[in-house]
Amino acid sequence: MRGKNLIAGLLVAVGATVASAETIYAITNTHLVKFDTANPGVVSTVGAFNLGANYTRVFNLAYNKSDGNFYGIGWRDQINPNRATQTLVRINASTGAATEIADYGFSDVTTFESMEYNDSLGSLVSAR
Repeated sequence: MRGKNLIAGLLVAVGATVASAETIYAITNTHLVKFDTANPGVVSTVGAFNLGANYTRVFNLAYNKSDGNFYGIGWRDQINPNRATQTLVRINASTGAATEIADYGFSDVTTFESMEYNDSLGSLVSAR
């Protein structure tokens, strides 16, 4: 993974205890990746999102403990390069494969700034 930029706006630790090393998940434009805090220099690819040719990236990352999946926002380019559809996607934590769930709609410049899964509400929350 050397030479690839991680989208580091949100890194997610899964299944960690206080006294042990943690597995940290992150995303590149097209892949789910992970590394262990005990050896942060070694980044391994979990898998490609495989959303199709029109998707140029996935951003934001939220983990749902209830179903064991990640969620993100897919950016699907349209014919006009200044417009794109933002799509909610579910990302399989074991394979990295993403599944389109629903469109957020067209966006010229606005993007969703953050996303998290709120366990107490049982809901995925995103903000602009």
